[in-house]
Amino acid sequence: QDVPRAIKLLRAIISLADIQPPPNDLQAAADLDAIRLLSALFKFLLDAFTDTSFSLSQQVSSLSAFAHLAFSLFRQHRRQFSPYPLYYDYQSMVKNFIFCIIKQSLLDPSRSIWIGDTGDDKLEGLFAYLRMLGSHDLAMSLVQLESRLGAACDIKSTFDSHPELVAGARRLQFGRIEASDHLRRRHWTGDLTPASCNLPASWHHGRSRAAAILSISQVPFRFYD
Repeated sequence: QDVPRAIKLLRAIISLADIQPPPNDLQAAADLDAIRLLSALFKFLLDAFTDTSFSLSQQVSSLSAFAHLAFSLFRQHRRQFSPYPLYYDYQSMVKNFIFCIIKQSLLDPSRSIWIGDTGDDKLEGLFAYLRMLGSHDLAMSLVQLESRLGAACDIKSTFDSHPELVAGARRLQFGRIEASDHLRRRHWTGDLTPASCNLPASWHHGRSRAAAILSISQVPFRFYD
């Protein structure tokens, strides 16, 4: 998985939305209209994960707009727009983040929730500690896995409690496109606490943003009513 290259591709598609069609070229105008719709979809998704100035409310609004746009396009075009498993995956991703916000607001609304914590980065980090404990013996049997798992959890717990001990990558620069795959909670400047987020209002705001885009597109009204 080449995440930086995928992000670069998405940003290139987003930039195509600024192109103006040649005068009196209806085919080019129709093509660019479809590209603008696709670029809006990608921008809503990408901003929620990579714009470190976003607050939790802005993330919810952006993901809501993405989910509603995707639903309308999938409702009209079905598998020509997206394979069924992929559509299920990204709608489940949005739903999972919303559920995590609700759970965090019930546990402690004053504690921040970062969108990256809802992924599998923590599991990948734990697997890295497991391989590190194996030294030159990177492969492991079930017995070895059982013996190393406790130590790996202890290491992870220590680093989670004392993040200043994590050296990180010395050559990683946040300004580079490659760093988009290495965003961490500490990079975020927006307010990520559930206490500051009106979840229903943010969700409906995203729906309105999606409807505004669809209203000037070629998507028939019945597919997003």
